Amino acid sequence: MADFTKLFVNSKTGQVESIGATKITALDMRGNKFRLGTPEIADDANFFVSGAIGSKINSKFGLGVFGGDLVVSGAIVAETGFSGSLTRLTDGSSYIIGGSNINVVSSSNGAVTISTLITVGATVKEAVSKESGPLTASYALQNTPDNINNVQVYVNGLLRLSGSDSDYTATLSPTASIVFTGPGVPQSGSIIQAVYVTGSSDSGGSGGGGSSDSWQRAGTTVRLVNIDDLVGIGTASPEAKLEVSKTVDPNGDLNDPTDYQLVLRHGAQTNNKSAGIGFTVETASENIGAAIIHNRDGNFSQGNLEFYTKNATTDGGDPALAVTITNEQRVGIGVSNPAAKLEVEVADTDNLAGVLIDSDETGGHYALEVDAESTSNPAAYIHGFGTLLEQDITSGYGLKVTRDIAEGGSNPLTIIHDDNTSNTQTTLQVRQDGTGDILNLLTGSVEVLTVNDEGQVGVGTEAPVSKLTVEGVISLDELGAAPGATSGYGKVYVKSADSKLYFKNDAGTEFDLTAAASSGAPTDATYVVLSANGTLTDERVITQGDGISIQDAGAGSSLTISSSINSDDFAFSSGHLNLKDTVVKSAGTDSGTATPSAHSVTFEGGEGIDTSASGATITIAGEDASTSNKGIASFATADFNVAAGAVSLDDDVLKDVVTDSGTAGGNTHAVTFTGGTGINTAGAGSTVTLTIDDGVVATISGSNFEGDVGVDGILSVDGDATVLGNLYLSGNVSAFKATGSVEFNAGLSGSLTHLSDGTSYLLAGRNVTIASASNGQVTINASPLNNAAEMHKEMLSRESGDGVTDYTLQNTPSDGLQVQVYVNGLLMLSGSPYDYTYDSSNNQIDFEAAPISGSAIQAIYTITGTQEAPAGNNTEIQFNDFGNFGGDSAFTFNKTTNAMTVTSLSGALTRLSDGKSYIAAGTDITIASASNGQITISSTATAGASDFFDSTTAGSMFTTGSVAFVGAQSSPAAPDAPSDVGNDVFFFVSGSIGSQGTSITGSSLFGGDLIVSGNFNAKKGIGTLATATSVIHVSASAAPSNGSILVAKTATEAVWQQAIVFGEAPSGTKNGTNVQFNLAGAPINNTDLMLFVNGLLQLSGASSDYTLTGSEINFGPGLAPLSEDILTAIYRPSA
Repeated sequence: MADFTKLFVNSKTGQVESIGATKITALDMRGNKFRLGTPEIADDANFFVSGAIGSKINSKFGLGVFGGDLVVSGAIVAETGFSGSLTRLTDGSSYIIGGSNINVVSSSNGAVTISTLITVGATVKEAVSKESGPLTASYALQNTPDNINNVQVYVNGLLRLSGSDSDYTATLSPTASIVFTGPGVPQSGSIIQAVYVTGSSDSGGSGGGGSSDSWQRAGTTVRLVNIDDLVGIGTASPEAKLEVSKTVDPNGDLNDPTDYQLVLRHGAQTNNKSAGIGFTVETASENIGAAIIHNRDGNFSQGNLEFYTKNATTDGGDPALAVTITNEQRVGIGVSNPAAKLEVEVADTDNLAGVLIDSDETGGHYALEVDAESTSNPAAYIHGFGTLLEQDITSGYGLKVTRDIAEGGSNPLTIIHDDNTSNTQTTLQVRQDGTGDILNLLTGSVEVLTVNDEGQVGVGTEAPVSKLTVEGVISLDELGAAPGATSGYGKVYVKSADSKLYFKNDAGTEFDLTAAASSGAPTDATYVVLSANGTLTDERVITQGDGISIQDAGAGSSLTISSSINSDDFAFSSGHLNLKDTVVKSAGTDSGTATPSAHSVTFEGGEGIDTSASGATITIAGEDASTSNKGIASFATADFNVAAGAVSLDDDVLKDVVTDSGTAGGNTHAVTFTGGTGINTAGAGSTVTLTIDDGVVATISGSNFEGDVGVDGILSVDGDATVLGNLYLSGNVSAFKATGSVEFNAGLSGSLTHLSDGTSYLLAGRNVTIASASNGQVTINASPLNNAAEMHKEMLSRESGDGVTDYTLQNTPSDGLQVQVYVNGLLMLSGSPYDYTYDSSNNQIDFEAAPISGSAIQAIYTITGTQEAPAGNNTEIQFNDFGNFGGDSAFTFNKTTNAMTVTSLSGALTRLSDGKSYIAAGTDITIASASNGQITISSTATAGASDFFDSTTAGSMFTTGSVAFVGAQSSPAAPDAPSDVGNDVFFFVSGSIGSQGTSITGSSLFGGDLIVSGNFNAKKGIGTLATATSVIHVSASAAPSNGSILVAKTATEAVWQQAIVFGEAPSGTKNGTNVQFNLAGAPINNTDLMLFVNGLLQLSGASSDYTLTGSEINFGPGLAPLSEDILTAIYRPSA
């Protein structure tokens, strides 16, 4: 200790006094006092302050506290970590800034939590192997990753590179596994960990070594990372962008949301709220093209369902109402409040028809059918400009009006009524632009009136040959007076005065057409002849038309005109035309005969019978039978068998119930289940439940018993049993078994001292006695502390040698199997297949594999002592007297009074055993030993020479000015502190930058925890930070800030001495099409770039996410970054 300046506090004066001045200054405050320096200080230490590790947390004495700001010109090494707030720099800005999808939270205790905002899926951190086997390449995963390409693998804490040409590959076939390749196979005994995401529906995506989440959060937006991914809810194999699958049927309960695959719900439970779906194909923020909205306007979710479509030509234009379905089941097209079941509203600006029915049905179905049951209003009411019916299919018709009702009365089938008395327009106009007839009137199938395309009218004929052709008799009403003349027209009429036929021309001349019968026929009269005469000026030749036969028997004979009939249906008999017998005229039934009315017979179905007609076919069909309607019933094959017309119940239909005693048969389709003693029965739906009445029959599983319970025999309990009263076992007590827990709230009686095999239930350990009384009570006492075990903690090696496996213990453990061995603070596993074994013959620890060179090795074990119970009262403690407590009470320490009592103290304490002085005087120090054993230590220094410090409180130093501790490596202008320290410095410790680990004495060492109440400024960075799980080495340029370049160094890898660029954003246009981006500098090689897109690490390579050429990055096809994507690069530049 000759090289130390030794400082201590004079207990009499309270002053800090020095014993010697050397190149190294050491302050040791252990034991609540200034002590001399410790021999454990390394050669590189210039200033040492002792303390206790963990004293801040444990509130123990041992902290080094610096008031105000602490400025260190070199590096800070905190071997057990930093506490306090590290979240702000001196300018107030955040020390740690969260990037995309990263959240940074600083706790009041200084802990900084960095977490991701992406929450899709569950992140699994799996210990694949805690101790790998030799040359083992394949390791199975416990779970299946969502994306096998995004599994991160760590070997002994180092992240390995994935890929067939790197350290490992990950596969899902046949199971999820990690396969190491080539030199990437871990060494024997390695710790292998894997981090991946499992539990989401995503199985795609790309990237390596980064997050495997398929979703990404940006603020309040969550989106798929891979735009080609499909989302499945309830299905593992969606076929669309979003597929929702659930094995439910909404028709099961239309009011149960759980019976639907998808439910849209408004958050508020009030009226006048809406829920809807919007559709858009544009990227504009307000450009909804269509929507479906449910507007709640009443209780119980009443309201309309409305469909909107957009016809506006601007992004801001709102969709317009297209269809409304009201809660009254009304449908409105273009109207929000339809007045009918279906209302179509067409605006003038629509420029289109209201309803268009385009039916491609070619069978016997209508394009539009209206079936009304009103007896006072028509089935259809069309009002407006008019009604247009157009036929555009051959063999059809434009308008057909039929009536198939057998009834009397005078209501016409068709009424055309022009009911405005002031109307002067035509009521009915029939136009023919072709060559077909203009009008045909028929009775049955016989055409009685024809108007052909030339305007010729035929009565009784289908082929008129003049303006009016009448086949048959013409009846003329006899007129009381002759009609007047009309210019251009002649008139034929009969006068009632003489019943003669007259003709009046347009001049008003009247001709008696019957006069020729007596005075000879005039040649200019109109005649009907069999053949042309030639002399008559206005003759007509009669010819036979269709269906007419004319037979001339010659002059003086007869002219026979007869009709041509269908001989299949008609026959003449006695001059009468009759229907043939084959023509049906009546229909006989089981009860009565039906005769036609108006040429028709009606087939009417009774109960269970339906009739229908189509063309010439009448169909009579049976209705399905029901509980209220007769009809045709079918038999369910699961319940009935039908064979040869006989119906029988299926064997699966329950008819009888067989019991332990007798068979119960059904009565009125029912069997009654009646519970016996202690049995309850219940029925619900198709289920009959038999339960035990716990009030009558005792069951152990899941039951509580209040009162006394007696068991005569063996009691077995499977589960938890609670007995609130007494439990009496009159059988074999040893057969009481409980596989769960047993609780006896009222106690147990009997002996509990032995197990079923006869061995003691309670076994006394060392220094313990157990006594069982006859009443079952068990008394456990501690034996006197003779030979009590003592816990011993031993440092086997502070710095182990290379390859050393055996370490000898200083004492002999009381139990060698209970020795606990720690290497660098980690508890090792004992046993031959694990870390170490205890060699009792040599009293040593034998490691299976030598600890790493330089390790700290400790052992904790118990040793057998020969201590007696201490003497004195409860507040006193005694020292050993020849290995035993209680041997001598003359040397005690009273905890209450904090006083040590020594009855007899003799001998000199001023010299050591070799005769040297126990306390030696240093510079300016005198030591005097009195005859009574008192020692006086005085200072001979002149006043003002060294009294810069004073101490009025034990354990404290005080000074009136700045304090500077200067070692041999710093030579300030004596006697003052260094001139370049600055006026703001209160406490200065000199040293040399980079002296740690060297022979230069320039490092300042603080034992225990270091507390800084103000800002902490490390001008050359933080050298080493130790945490509970890892060590971060960050050596030195400046305190990191946003955009800083950090430098990492190791002793073995010179390549890592290159500067690392963090957080660089590659330059280039992000528009979804550009794939080329550039870095500010070229990385050392293609493997030294970590490229992130929205926080996800990308895979490099021609078949992966991107390729790197120099400083140029080229993304693969379909991976061009979007405008909102965030690109981040970390790499080591080549220069």
